[in-house]
Amino acid sequence: MLINFAFLIGLIQSTPPDLAELKSQFMQEPIELAQRYHQHANLPVNTGSAQFYQLTLRAAIVSNQPELANDISMKLAQPVWQPIIENHKAKLISNMGVLMRINGHYKDAIAAYQCALKLNQKDPHFRFHTLLNLQSVMVRTKQHSKAQQILEEAKLLATDEQQHLRVKINVANSLLDNNQLYQARNLFKELYRDLSLANETETAARIGLNLLNTEVLLGDFTQFWRYQNSVRQTIFAVPNNNHHYYYHFVIMRALVNALVAPNEVHLKRFAYAIEHGDFLFEHGQQHSMQRYVDMINDRELSKQFSEQVAQYERIRPQKHVPRNLLDEHCQTK
Repeated sequence: MLINFAFLIGLIQSTPPDLAELKSQFMQEPIELAQRYHQHANLPVNTGSAQFYQLTLRAAIVSNQPELANDISMKLAQPVWQPIIENHKAKLISNMGVLMRINGHYKDAIAAYQCALKLNQKDPHFRFHTLLNLQSVMVRTKQHSKAQQILEEAKLLATDEQQHLRVKINVANSLLDNNQLYQARNLFKELYRDLSLANETETAARIGLNLLNTEVLLGDFTQFWRYQNSVRQTIFAVPNNNHHYYYHFVIMRALVNALVAPNEVHLKRFAYAIEHGDFLFEHGQQHSMQRYVDMINDRELSKQFSEQVAQYERIRPQKHVPRNLLDEHCQTK
């Protein structure tokens, strides 16, 4: 949804709006942008206020601030906002589902997405994307049969090339998670080609990393080297922050070197990459890194990584995500 930024900031401030600055802040400083809500928590009910609150809500979700996201959502769930925000309760509950999924509360995330689908006011676009979000959580919780059923329904709702690509991505990720590696590889290759041609650079980078990851898991290092340079160039072309993509690539390359030519130098380089890569836990790569460490099968390295995981879980435990919206608007057990 496009935001009328000029009208929005003109409403909130008397100073002239800076469209470029606000867009940049959303992309680069979502934490600070979300906090703007506290400065303007009592705006009058109108379109500009709704747009501002929705923008701060998106920023709170992107920056994983569940308490703030809940505060904004509870405000927007009030009946006075319903005429201004289309399908507002369904969208707000789905947003909280995203935060629940990010923080590992998968049962609550499933409940949120299912509730959002029930509250959806015949919006096929919203239903399509919510189904795919639900399917992703079903895959994560190993409910593959239910995930496949949901995916089949989403396929029927896809109406344009973007949506068909999104379905393919979910299919490929499901195959990978279900250890159907050859089928996953074939689909990742197709997706990487199509997304690169469509200039969907960041999505192509993520799919390219999934392709390389699949080749590593298959032990097909010839195919890994065939695609690694192209994927690296795609990562370099990602605008804004691409360091976590590149570091995942660095870890995989170090792993392949250690597996193809096992020696002390390659082992130390891989161990160093793992030791300094725990920031990737924030990007959902802990499971992948564990598999890479297991492939090396070195006692000291396994011990080192276990200590990293334990330290991370002590410092960054899963955040609590309030259930206020679910308890108020959803029939949950």
